[in-house]
Amino acid sequence: MSDDKERQEDATTADLSRPVATGDDTEYSLSVEEAAERYAFAGHPRTIRAIQRYCAKGDVDCRRMETQFGVKYMISPDSVAKHIAYIEEVRPVATSRDRSSAANAR
Repeated sequence: MSDDKERQEDATTADLSRPVATGDDTEYSLSVEEAAERYAFAGHPRTIRAIQRYCAKGDVDCRRMETQFGVKYMISPDSVAKHIAYIEEVRPVATSRDRSSAANAR
Protein backbone atom coordinates (compact mmCIF):
# COMPACT_ATOMS: atom_id res chain seq x y z
CA MET A 1 0.00 0.00 0.00
CA SER A 2 2.86 2.38 0.77
CA ASP A 3 4.36 1.54 -2.63
CA ASP A 4 1.21 2.84 -4.34
CA LYS A 5 1.35 6.06 -2.34
CA GLU A 6 5.04 6.58 -3.22
CA ARG A 7 4.35 5.99 -6.93
CA GLN A 8 1.48 8.44 -6.84
CA GLU A 9 3.60 11.10 -5.15
CA ASP A 10 6.40 10.56 -7.67
CA ALA A 11 3.98 10.93 -10.54
CA THR A 12 2.48 14.15 -9.25
CA THR A 13 5.69 15.80 -8.08
CA ALA A 14 7.97 14.86 -10.95
CA ASP A 15 8.89 17.74 -13.18
CA LEU A 16 7.94 16.44 -16.60
CA SER A 17 9.38 18.30 -19.54
CA ARG A 18 6.98 19.59 -22.13
CA PRO A 19 7.06 18.16 -25.65
CA VAL A 20 8.73 20.23 -28.31
CA ALA A 21 6.42 22.20 -30.57
CA THR A 22 5.83 20.52 -33.91
CA GLY A 23 6.78 23.48 -36.00
CA ASP A 24 8.65 26.76 -35.96
CA ASP A 25 6.55 29.80 -36.78
CA THR A 26 9.54 31.41 -38.51
CA GLU A 27 9.06 28.95 -41.37
CA TYR A 28 5.83 30.81 -42.22
CA SER A 29 7.49 33.84 -43.72
CA LEU A 30 5.51 34.63 -46.88
CA SER A 31 2.55 36.95 -47.05
CA VAL A 32 -0.21 36.17 -49.55
CA GLU A 33 1.15 38.92 -51.81
CA GLU A 34 4.67 37.45 -51.71
CA ALA A 35 3.29 34.01 -52.51
CA ALA A 36 1.44 35.52 -55.49
CA GLU A 37 4.76 36.89 -56.76
CA ARG A 38 6.30 33.41 -56.56
CA TYR A 39 3.43 31.87 -58.53
CA ALA A 40 3.73 34.60 -61.19
CA PHE A 41 7.52 34.17 -61.40
CA ALA A 42 7.02 30.43 -61.94
CA GLY A 43 4.66 31.16 -64.82
CA HIS A 44 1.47 30.34 -62.92
CA PRO A 45 0.00 33.69 -61.92
CA ARG A 46 -2.64 33.51 -59.20
CA THR A 47 -4.88 36.14 -57.67
CA ILE A 48 -4.67 37.03 -54.01
CA ARG A 49 -8.09 35.46 -53.51
CA ALA A 50 -6.96 32.20 -55.14
CA ILE A 51 -4.01 31.98 -52.75
CA GLN A 52 -6.30 32.69 -49.80
CA ARG A 53 -8.45 29.77 -50.98
CA TYR A 54 -5.34 27.55 -51.21
CA CYS A 55 -4.66 28.46 -47.57
CA ALA A 56 -8.23 27.78 -46.46
CA LYS A 57 -8.33 24.42 -48.27
CA GLY A 58 -4.90 23.35 -47.05
CA ASP A 59 -3.27 23.28 -50.48
CA VAL A 60 -0.38 25.27 -48.99
CA ASP A 61 0.94 25.11 -45.43
CA CYS A 62 0.14 28.30 -43.59
CA ARG A 63 -0.78 29.92 -40.30
CA ARG A 64 -4.02 31.85 -39.99
CA MET A 65 -3.77 35.01 -37.94
CA GLU A 66 -6.65 37.19 -36.80
CA THR A 67 -5.89 40.91 -37.13
CA GLN A 68 -7.99 43.96 -36.47
CA PHE A 69 -8.56 44.19 -40.23
CA GLY A 70 -9.54 40.55 -40.73
CA VAL A 71 -7.71 37.30 -41.41
CA LYS A 72 -4.10 37.23 -42.53
CA TYR A 73 -2.27 34.13 -43.73
CA MET A 74 1.47 33.56 -43.33
CA ILE A 75 2.63 30.86 -45.73
CA SER A 76 5.52 28.41 -45.77
CA PRO A 77 7.81 29.03 -48.78
CA ASP A 78 8.43 25.28 -49.08
CA SER A 79 4.73 24.56 -49.44
CA VAL A 80 4.42 27.17 -52.21
CA ALA A 81 7.32 25.53 -54.07
CA LYS A 82 5.70 22.10 -53.67
CA HIS A 83 2.33 23.41 -54.85
CA ILE A 84 3.93 25.03 -57.92
CA ALA A 85 5.65 21.71 -58.70
CA TYR A 86 2.30 19.96 -58.35
CA ILE A 87 0.65 22.44 -60.73
CA GLU A 88 3.42 21.89 -63.28
CA GLU A 89 3.07 18.12 -62.95
CA VAL A 90 -0.68 17.95 -63.49
CA ARG A 91 -1.07 20.87 -65.89
CA PRO A 92 -1.65 19.67 -69.43
CA VAL A 93 1.07 20.90 -71.76
CA ALA A 94 -0.22 22.20 -75.06
CA THR A 95 1.89 21.10 -78.01
CA SER A 96 2.17 23.12 -81.20
CA ARG A 97 -0.22 20.63 -82.81
CA ASP A 98 -2.78 21.22 -80.04
CA ARG A 99 -2.53 24.98 -80.46
CA SER A 100 -2.90 24.83 -84.24
CA SER A 101 -5.98 22.60 -84.03
CA ALA A 102 -7.51 24.96 -81.47
CA ALA A 103 -6.81 27.90 -83.77
CA ASN A 104 -8.43 26.07 -86.71
CA ALA A 105 -11.54 25.39 -84.65
CA ARG A 106 -12.23 29.11 -84.35
